[in-house]
Amino acid sequence: MRLKRIALPLAVLLAAGGMLWAAGQDGSEGAAPEERMVISWFSVNSRGVLLPENTVSEQYVEERFNVELEPWTDVDIYQGEQWRLKMASGEVPDFMKIGPRGALSDLGVVRELPRDWFYQYMPNYVTIVDQIDPAGAWNGVTIDGKIMGLPGVNVAVTSGAAMVTRRDWMEAVGVEIPEKKMLDYHYADDWSLEQLEAMLYAYRHGDPDGNGKKDTYAVNNFSGGTPSWGSAWDFFPNEFGAFGVRIHSWQEQGGKLGYSNITPAYRDALKYLNGWYEKEIIDPEMISDGRKEFNQKFTNGIVGAFEQTPAWTGPRTEGPIGLLLKTTPEAEPVYIIGPEGPGGRGTANRPAGGFGACAIGVHTSDEKAIRIMQILDEIQTNMDVYHKITKGDEGTHFSFDADGLMVPNPDFQTAQTVTEMGWMYFTMWNVITPDITLSRLPRWRTIPHRI
Repeated sequence: MRLKRIALPLAVLLAAGGMLWAAGQDGSEGAAPEERMVISWFSVNSRGVLLPENTVSEQYVEERFNVELEPWTDVDIYQGEQWRLKMASGEVPDFMKIGPRGALSDLGVVRELPRDWFYQYMPNYVTIVDQIDPAGAWNGVTIDGKIMGLPGVNVAVTSGAAMVTRRDWMEAVGVEIPEKKMLDYHYADDWSLEQLEAMLYAYRHGDPDGNGKKDTYAVNNFSGGTPSWGSAWDFFPNEFGAFGVRIHSWQEQGGKLGYSNITPAYRDALKYLNGWYEKEIIDPEMISDGRKEFNQKFTNGIVGAFEQTPAWTGPRTEGPIGLLLKTTPEAEPVYIIGPEGPGGRGTANRPAGGFGACAIGVHTSDEKAIRIMQILDEIQTNMDVYHKITKGDEGTHFSFDADGLMVPNPDFQTAQTVTEMGWMYFTMWNVITPDITLSRLPRWRTIPHRI
């Protein structure tokens, strides 16, 4: 066990209920304080940056919940061979920010969790799970009929994707600005695919930047440079949805359950999108561009629109829209939600169930598993606690703008500083609850458009 900091003041420990004193029969001496529960923890670090010991977030969680944390500081979660080898050798953490399926299931390193425990020890969190996507979330952690992990959902994903563009380009090519507004931004939820295509075609062929050159594209996105099943869900979800297709999903077809990617509607959607490519609407580098390349193109006026979940289409400081508004304030984002096509209206967004699932180690006792669940229940549903261990202190590490959205201090947002502070490490990471999301995403995100 690692050496830790000086113990908390007695009054704080007593208030937390973590120290029991019992006077001796002669009243001359009290009993020794109860030893803190030790919990080993393996979560997400910034890629290539190992978590240091005794981060400020670790200290805060220990003091608030009266536990002794032992995070894995010698393993990069992005180096799968590292943690798989460590677990295969018998060293298994109590908590791990990895879903139970796949490698963890194959290694046999996760334990079963009774379903009633969740309603007893994580009541606030599972209420949110059951509101957002109960079937998918529980199925994501159920193996052979047993619940083997903590279910995950993400409201940013569940709410669906939207296409975001810029008002100045719309005006430049003669497209009428939608009348509907939420917060300060216009949006349309009654457009057709034909209207959308006409605008995007003009972005490529109508000189929206006014420089007299054909040097702009309409649509790009980012794949992280490594296209996969995961990134494919982010490409044209509204357009597939307009054909009645929910990407990589099982859907009812003629009274039977069938896989969406082998349906006639899916092929029709592909043909339609191929037409966009032939009309030069789609940036041909879309598949290879990572976030950095995409942000540069969008900010520098090379691309005029993209489609993503609200985590990336909102005007947060470090996102594409925030970066654009820094350089071109008059751009003003405009959102196109769920255009209508031959299959109806809706988004074929990434399935939310299981997204952000976690697990508890096979050797973890019932008592320790329950304590982990109690801690996470508060972390994931108490916005003040969540902010403290993900962004730090208001006024120093972040602030709130006029719309109530969080604006992080960029000095503390590098990959190095995020991990050095331990931010996000003691959470379920990408599980975002509705109240917490208010500080991260624009409130229009709650408009659901799902098939």
